[in-house]
Amino acid sequence: MESGKHITHAQLPRKEEFKFSKSLLKYVVGSTPELGKSWKECRYLYAPCCAIGSHWFAVKIDLEDRTIFIFDSLKSHVRKAELEAFMKPLQVVIPLLMKLHVKCDDSYSTEHFRFIKMKEVPQQHNGYGLFCTCLILHYF
Repeated sequence: MESGKHITHAQLPRKEEFKFSKSLLKYVVGSTPELGKSWKECRYLYAPCCAIGSHWFAVKIDLEDRTIFIFDSLKSHVRKAELEAFMKPLQVVIPLLMKLHVKCDDSYSTEHFRFIKMKEVPQQHNGYGLFCTCLILHYF
């Protein structure tokens, strides 16, 4: 990857050579879940994320602004380097999915999505427990 920031058009495999799983593509085109929407019709995606095996947080992915917002009720639990490593697949794969299966446009950039850890998120004080799960439900 060029400068670790984005994949150039020359580095991008042809659509027929780049294989995403069929089950993932069903979400992108809106055939899964049963009442799903195609990403073409969406501005935001919402997803639960589990980091370090047991800690859950919510993400809101803005497809237009190319930003992943992280809502974490236990900010100190995941260190910055761990979070960066955890988020890297989303930052890389979402632009590729958008380019190849949503926008289908050579001009759509494969530059990585950025992520922002939201500051105004209620914090749990018990260290662990069900609060992180409740927070995810609140933000969805």
